[in-house]
Amino acid sequence: MARSPDSGVPLLRPALAAMSIFIVLAEWNDFLWPLIIVQSDEMANIPVAPARLNSYFPGAQKQGAILAGGVLAFLPSIGFFLVFQRYFTPGASCSAD
Repeated sequence: MARSPDSGVPLLRPALAAMSIFIVLAEWNDFLWPLIIVQSDEMANIPVAPARLNSYFPGAQKQGAILAGGVLAFLPSIGFFLVFQRYFTPGASCSAD
């Protein structure tokens, strides 16, 4: 009896969703490599921007700007996780059986 190739896709959906959450969040939060390699501010990614705010705002104002930039850089990660949250728990626990 032959099975169609797409019969296993519904079983793989939670595992693929959990893996995609981990990969997207790891790539989005990549900090060290862009901080070392990118020299211009126009090419820097969003997680590097709060670190560069330190040189733009001298004095006591810089802490608030850095914290606000960190929150703004983290919001897309939270949004992505909330969208795929229903697939995360079954996908993360499918190897525990």
